[in-house]
Amino acid sequence: MSVKLTAGQLKHLKQLSNDDNVISALAIDQRGSLKKMLAAAANKPADETTIVDFK
Repeated sequence: MSVKLTAGQLKHLKQLSNDDNVISALAIDQRGSLKKMLAAAANKPADETTIVDFK
């Protein structure tokens, strides 16, 4: 499968990558904080289903 990029998309990807064309990314799990916020807003405990529905 090949993907066609516009010149602008390629430019932005190059800005995000290092000299080896590697993009570094960090994913941080925010489920705990999100669960607390949803529980506070609903005034009841939030479960995984609540989080999935929200997302």
